[in-house]
Amino acid sequence: MLGDIDEEIDGYISTPGGRFWFVDSSEELAAQICGEHCLTSDPRYRPEIDYDVAETYTLKELMKFGF
Repeated sequence: MLGDIDEEIDGYISTPGGRFWFVDSSEELAAQICGEHCLTSDPRYRPEIDYDVAETYTLKELMKFGF
């Protein structure tokens, strides 16, 4: 996400859990396109049980998680 923002391009992120995200670099926002297991998932993936995954995250919100 930081690379996309730095390059001022929109991009995409896929996660080990099979989620797919769109990165809007001008808004510094990641929006979930499809949820858990919509793409091929890592067989070692284990769902987070401590919190729900939001539909969108700002860069500022993600930085609070330490990403």
